[in-house]
Amino acid sequence: MASKDSKKMVKRNEKGQLLPGSVLNEKGKTVGTVDFKTRWLRFIDFIATQEKTTPEEIEKRMDKVAYEQMQDGKFPYWKDVNDRLYGQAKQALDLTGDFSIKWEQ
Repeated sequence: MASKDSKKMVKRNEKGQLLPGSVLNEKGKTVGTVDFKTRWLRFIDFIATQEKTTPEEIEKRMDKVAYEQMQDGKFPYWKDVNDRLYGQAKQALDLTGDFSIKWEQ
């Protein structure tokens, strides 16, 4: 599959995913592209304006909804929003160096 700006082929694996080092747009994001955090904050400001309240009050209400969902064992809303606003928690383990595991039964 070729990118729009260049006529070269973009390397992909058998699933169609980009291989490491492959990019579709060498120029990066187009001018005016808004990230999730900016859109989220604009959304909260919009709702606050509509309801004639503060953005902090809207965030408190949304946190309350997230808390109620978490009490029912539902974490996707909270996790998705926080991952997109603040980044995902580090999940990789550093297993470099010498170590051994002793297994006893």
